[in-house]
Amino acid sequence: MLKRFKKIASKLFQQKTAIFLFFLLLSIIFWLMHSIGSHKEVTVDVPVKYINTPANIQFSSPLPKNISVTIKEENFSLINYIFINKIDTLEVDLDRLNANIKNGSKALTLDTMLRHLITNKFRNSTKIINYEPKRIALDYITLKSKTLPILLSDSIMARRGYVVSDSIRIRPKYITVFGKDKIIDTLKSVKIEPLMLDSLKETVILTKKIVEIQGVTTSKKEVEVSIPVDRAIEKSIEIPVSCINAPNGLVMKSFPSKVTVKFIISMGKFNKISPSDFTVTADYSQRISSNICTLTLTQKPLNISSIIIEPKEIEFSLEQ
Repeated sequence: MLKRFKKIASKLFQQKTAIFLFFLLLSIIFWLMHSIGSHKEVTVDVPVKYINTPANIQFSSPLPKNISVTIKEENFSLINYIFINKIDTLEVDLDRLNANIKNGSKALTLDTMLRHLITNKFRNSTKIINYEPKRIALDYITLKSKTLPILLSDSIMARRGYVVSDSIRIRPKYITVFGKDKIIDTLKSVKIEPLMLDSLKETVILTKKIVEIQGVTTSKKEVEVSIPVDRAIEKSIEIPVSCINAPNGLVMKSFPSKVTVKFIISMGKFNKISPSDFTVTADYSQRISSNICTLTLTQKPLNISSIIIEPKEIEFSLEQ
């Protein structure tokens, strides 16, 4: 019984609410029709968008984001504007600003642009009664520019059994930054937002934003980052030992003459690595005893890891 009562009460409440809202909306519409029908004028805010601004320009004061326009129309045509036919954004093209002078100033009159916007949207009978501001003052300074490399702000970790198989590619590699001399002169590079990636098991391509620097603008806001990932595999190669810095007139010979280099590499590059990609050096000046020298890997290909030289030390002799 109680459930049935609640169900009936719920329906009655919904019906009364719907009726109330309907008559409230109807009252608003009649009020608007009476108000507009009496005055035939309405003041609207037209949004302003500035396009093609030279990248090395900084305005001395904020530019207006809206223009307040009072328009007049016959009968009830303005109701169509209020509910349906919103005025488009006014686009102000700044590509003709002189970006090669240290300081610049220009005043934009809006009359022609506004009338073109209004007449394209409404009938020819629509009139502009007033608008504020009457013009836009463009006072600006030109900024110093500098081309800088883009760097990652964090490291990338692949999942166990996988490796980052090649160089991480950032496109573009360089961007142009703009700012005042004392800021720009201190910058050596720009960074992108942290990738926040670990345990990767496949190639990833993503778009990341440039980290903002206060007082600096950039030619691009985002870059594409490509991280190639492949399965990891171990490989072993025999490499001849190169002996260097032997005393004048003597030849240094190592025993053994070749050593094994073990490393981890991606499957896709397994067959592309050869002994010529490595140099293992025995440096006489770095010997640890009269006939024993520690080996150093002085040349290796990119993107290999977990490198082991076996043996780590060799015996050597000096011969005429």
